[in-house]
Amino acid sequence: MAYHGLVPQKVSFQQVLSDMCDFLTDPASCRETIVMSIKQEDFAITPPPNFSALVHKEIQLGPGGMGMWFLENRVPLLGEVRGKVIMLSRFGGNGAGWEGGLEGMGIHPTKWPDSEKEGFTWSCKNTLVKTQDW
Repeated sequence: MAYHGLVPQKVSFQQVLSDMCDFLTDPASCRETIVMSIKQEDFAITPPPNFSALVHKEIQLGPGGMGMWFLENRVPLLGEVRGKVIMLSRFGGNGAGWEGGLEGMGIHPTKWPDSEKEGFTWSCKNTLVKTQDW
C-alpha cells in the first residue's frame, strides 16, 4: 500500500504504478518525467533487503515494467528521462536482484533531514542537488 508519511493513501503500489504508466504513455503527457521518492517506513517489521526485493518485484511486474524507470545512481539529463520515472531510493538493502546492484537502485540521497522548510542540499556523483520536501 502507498503511504504519505504514516498516513495510508488507500491505494496499492500497483495502482500507483498503473496511474504513472498511463500518464507517461498518454500522447498528451508522454514527454513528461516523474521523480518518485520511495522510502521504507516499516524498518522494525520488514528487513531492508526484503523491502528492496519487494519494491523491485512490484516494479518488474507492474505496468511499464523496469523500462519505465531510470534507476541509475546519478542525475540524468532531461532528454534521457522523458517518459520515465526517476527513482529516489530512500530504502536500504545491498542491491541484490537489481541490475547494477546498489548503483541500479536509483538515486540515493546522502541525507534527507525531516522538517527543513527551506530544503537541503546534497551531492550526487559531484552534482549538487537541492531538495525541498516540506
